[in-house]
Amino acid sequence: MKHILVLTSIHGEQPVLDKIRTGVEANNWQCVIAGDTISKPIRSSESLTFYSIIDQLSSSYSYAKLAPTRNYCRKNLAYLKAMEMGADVIVETDDDNLPYDIFFKDREHTFDVRMTHEKGFINIYRYFTENQKIWPRGFSLEDIQRDLTDFNYLNIEKKYCPIQNGLVDGEPDVDAIYRLILDLPFQFEHKNRKIALSKNSWCSFNTQNTSFFKEFFPLMYHPATPMFREADIVRSFVIQRILKEFDLSMMIHSATVYQSRNYHSLIDDFRQEVRLYSYIKKICQELNETEIHSKKTKFKESMKKCYQIFKPYRIVTESEFSLIDAWFDDLELIGIV
Repeated sequence: MKHILVLTSIHGEQPVLDKIRTGVEANNWQCVIAGDTISKPIRSSESLTFYSIIDQLSSSYSYAKLAPTRNYCRKNLAYLKAMEMGADVIVETDDDNLPYDIFFKDREHTFDVRMTHEKGFINIYRYFTENQKIWPRGFSLEDIQRDLTDFNYLNIEKKYCPIQNGLVDGEPDVDAIYRLILDLPFQFEHKNRKIALSKNSWCSFNTQNTSFFKEFFPLMYHPATPMFREADIVRSFVIQRILKEFDLSMMIHSATVYQSRNYHSLIDDFRQEVRLYSYIKKICQELNETEIHSKKTKFKESMKKCYQIFKPYRIVTESEFSLIDAWFDDLELIGIV
């Protein structure tokens, strides 16, 4: 299967790109890096394509002309480019994540994996560390200390997991509350674990270390209108809701990258995260209650119905839906839908 690594960057050449170049070349992968209007140039090579804003706007993708600039959603153009290049698996990361060697191992989609079966929010980080005081960004704060089934008592089942999220060492994707009051850097102790979420379980996940198999490429869509600290978390819950309709599992695995985080203002991060703290549990209840299609030919309709749930909370705006239309138009152009 053809693996293509995708990321976005505004910082130009950095040491992490040397590791990425070495990894993709050694493992017969390819890499696409999406630029933006303020991106510094990155050297393209046989295995690495810098997809500049000029390249994007010169493409036949309708999404490229409609999507805002200076927005992480430009990563959608790199997804489309990777699909056009014939990807069977798209793996995404960020430009401040240093990949371990194991990161470049070809992905599999079916495993004997331990399964959660509790209903509601599951603090998945607790299964990868003995530290009881760490949780993922976007998680329901009132469920952080919830008792969970011990890892060794989770059922082992063979599951098809077409979307997989890896944890991150160093600066894991915790929220601003954690960063303001608790210690970093952080290492997850358990290095070879895989856990799949049942259809009754919810847990937020991000875009730092996530793999998608071709059958579910349409769900990669990254929304443009939420605030930066909300957008990938919103996507994670839309993905989970749609997977539930197919009785499929989201798999989370041990860390395969180490993040040395780019600068953030923690107070600005906090301001951007407050709406999710306040409403995410209610939003997920509404997602559960929303009827969507169980056909892959209806991905667009299902996605729109899910994103509509976030609109009354002003997390997405009406313009999101024309961008979703453009995304699916481009998927059809490529031959994905």
